[in-house]
Amino acid sequence: MKKILIMIILASFIFSGCKKFLDVKSKTNVVESDMFSNEQGFKDATAGVYYKMTSTQLYGDKLTMSFMDVIARRYDIHGYPLYNSEYSHIYDNPGDYKDDHIKGIISDVWENMYNAIANTNNVLANIDAKRDVFLANNYNLIKGEALGLRAYMHFDLVRMFGQPYLTGADKPSIPYVSNFSAKVVNPLLTVKQITDSVIKDLNAAAILLKGDDLKSSSSDNAWLNNRKCHFNYLAVEATLARVYLYRGDKANALLHAKNVIAYSKLRFVTEPELNLGSTVDYTFTPEQIFSLNKVDFGTTTQISFYFNGATSGSALSNSIDKSGQSEQAVERIYETTTGGSTDYRYNYLWRLYTNDVFPAKFWQDGAKEKALVPLIRLPEMYYIAAEASTTAEGVAYLNTVRKNRGLKPLALDLNAEDLKNEIFKEYQKEFYCEGQLFYYYKRLNLNEMVDNDNINKISTAGVYVFPLPDLEILNGNR
Repeated sequence: MKKILIMIILASFIFSGCKKFLDVKSKTNVVESDMFSNEQGFKDATAGVYYKMTSTQLYGDKLTMSFMDVIARRYDIHGYPLYNSEYSHIYDNPGDYKDDHIKGIISDVWENMYNAIANTNNVLANIDAKRDVFLANNYNLIKGEALGLRAYMHFDLVRMFGQPYLTGADKPSIPYVSNFSAKVVNPLLTVKQITDSVIKDLNAAAILLKGDDLKSSSSDNAWLNNRKCHFNYLAVEATLARVYLYRGDKANALLHAKNVIAYSKLRFVTEPELNLGSTVDYTFTPEQIFSLNKVDFGTTTQISFYFNGATSGSALSNSIDKSGQSEQAVERIYETTTGGSTDYRYNYLWRLYTNDVFPAKFWQDGAKEKALVPLIRLPEMYYIAAEASTTAEGVAYLNTVRKNRGLKPLALDLNAEDLKNEIFKEYQKEFYCEGQLFYYYKRLNLNEMVDNDNINKISTAGVYVFPLPDLEILNGNR
């Protein structure tokens, strides 16, 4: 694997909230011996990983609200004067990632993700020798988070660059980088080997983070504040549920999903929290298991989720529109003619803006909590449990979500195929701007995607496997 420049982020961190946790004042290359001479250095380095993950190339844009949702056919971007050519190319040539703009996006994802992974490895390479510099339980927390983050990022990489597990578990995919050395060339491992390593790291993280929860602490131990903005114990359990379902191991997927569901301090958002007059809890904060705080998030959302035909929307016009019928498209997705008009997601997470309907999940004006990018939320655990259970149990899990979205329950005698279709509908409704629908299609290796208004079907041939960056191939990986 090519040499990656390691950027450590120095900051005067005040761990009183997600925003301040990532309020980075400066960044520079530093000497390891200086960086890790005390506990604060490990905190700064770990916070630097979270900051890197919020970059536009990663979860602050491309891997959530834009690129991953575009290739899942979530938006209509045609007909606008300011949409980028790379997104147009994806729509015009499904599965063709050879366009220079597309290759640039994919290369940026690869390089930035492995840079963030390298920073976690730097923490892990130094932390055991410095265990005596930590106060309270911070050694376990920081090491556990680093292991969990390394696993989380590798899992997303293999879901992008590897074959679907269902058909290509034994195929070469990506390197699993667990060392901190630019001199080591890491070989491509199979999809199964990568997910084995992901599970190993997550299990190690679970031991270290046991007893950790989402509740902020009032103690002097600032690392305990706003745990949902750290890779906490529940994030480990939830990611294990994702990984096992991706591998087709429904028994273990159900086990870990139920572990999260059983946590009493995690709950669904209520309608009053979504209807507070001038403020709305757009990102459903009580449901968040693991989130990132993106500095200057308003700039990204202004570009992506507003459009007036002249001065904004320059990066991507993320309206859901079909030949000028955007409202009808949203209504079809949320099934408003058959009871879906009461769905909280339909009523509160979409906004009309200059004659088009845009997802408002990340609008910052009027948001109760700003700058949060949720990466794992509670409803997904119910969807995993529904898919991994018997049909009757699955309907019960899905009905719990529907009840908490203002919908009537599904019939208890639903058959297995109908339940599968209802789970798919939930992924469509729930995960706009979060990049998860693409992974759903890939996990099941479906040969078609539906377009944004749920009518036309598009072949997925060649879509599921991102090509390795050219420089990676030149350096010996193919």
